[in-house]
Amino acid sequence: MEQKNIKYFFFPKFVFKHSLFLFFFIAMIAKKIIKIFIEKGQTNHLIFYFFKLYVYNIGDFISLIPFLIIKYRMKKSNKIQLKPTRTNIFIDEVSLIYNKTQPRMIKKCSTIVHVVLYTIFDFIAQISETIYFLLVEENDITIPHISFNSAKVINILSTLLFSRIILKIEFYKHHCFAILVNIFCLLIISIIDIIQINDNILISIIYIIVKLTSNILYSFTNILEKIIFFYDYLTPYSLLLNKATIEFVYIAIFSIPFFFKKINIEKDEPKLIFVMFRYIFEEESEINIIKIILVIGLIIISFFYNILIFQIIDKFSPNHLVIAQTFENFGYFIIDLIEDSSDDDPFIISVEFILYILLILASVIYNEFIVINICGLAKNTQLFLNFEAANEFSNNAIIDNDVNEDDNSNNKDEELEVL
Repeated sequence: MEQKNIKYFFFPKFVFKHSLFLFFFIAMIAKKIIKIFIEKGQTNHLIFYFFKLYVYNIGDFISLIPFLIIKYRMKKSNKIQLKPTRTNIFIDEVSLIYNKTQPRMIKKCSTIVHVVLYTIFDFIAQISETIYFLLVEENDITIPHISFNSAKVINILSTLLFSRIILKIEFYKHHCFAILVNIFCLLIISIIDIIQINDNILISIIYIIVKLTSNILYSFTNILEKIIFFYDYLTPYSLLLNKATIEFVYIAIFSIPFFFKKINIEKDEPKLIFVMFRYIFEEESEINIIKIILVIGLIIISFFYNILIFQIIDKFSPNHLVIAQTFENFGYFIIDLIEDSSDDDPFIISVEFILYILLILASVIYNEFIVINICGLAKNTQLFLNFEAANEFSNNAIIDNDVNEDDNSNNKDEELEVL
């Protein structure tokens, strides 16, 4: 008997929007490298965490440029007047029905509520680590070195969980398999993180709580972004511009106390935090032009980084952002390993490397970038559903042809009998 060749791995057809993941990875690498060079020689975390709030907010305002370009093109296209046709009248009737069921004022209010909620959660996630370092530095507490990589896996799992609860995404066998792989990796990485805690246990626990909170909030904001894109019809550029404008107000309010309060850092005389921003641009007590250029580069890169996140969520889903995040975490791991690997245990490095590979595989399996035809994991994937639909269509077409042929033959027999 002839054995049929069974394929165990399937890959969906590549389309241009898949290149968003590549562009995101490039932006992430560039952002990480620039941050390393800017932070080079900096001994204080608080100054840079404060500084990043303003840098990233300025970067978000770059979205004003594409937003105005799109708006100008829309106005230009609206100048073309179309003659009234039955189609246009029908569209007007539909829009009137839509406006009756969904009043414009209510729709606008719901959009404002969604955007404001999104910016609040996003801002809390941003300032959580800043507040942590502020309290630690001001009380002259030694900061323990904790990478806490398990927070990154929790970010992934919380995104999947929020998608299930809020967006009502169904979990099938391949989804459950990927989630189990994530949980397995989380357990191992958590053990590695616990091993790293060797002093300042209380401060380490506080840092872990802060990290967990910020990562869970970021995953929740990703879900809100999809809701805003899908239900409120905002484009990624308009949402990023709204985010920049509203969070500028938040940052201004958050910064007011620090215009008057001097902070004692590194056993030096108390200074205003904004005065200490000059340390970022200084090298050996002189202004470094290269660092100014790097800060400008960070502003531009942060815009591309954020807009690519929005584009991935808009074109795909928050769950697809998990793929980008796992590649981002793996990229950070490799860069940190290249930058400083003197104190790292080779065994732990090898284990973490394998776990990151498993996380990447789990994310692409979950989002059906790889379909595994084993143990029913391929069932209910979009690729196989399309395949079954195509087969059913072709079978129906064959049946219809057979029926038509039978009808034609019956008609011929009837003609012969008449003759």
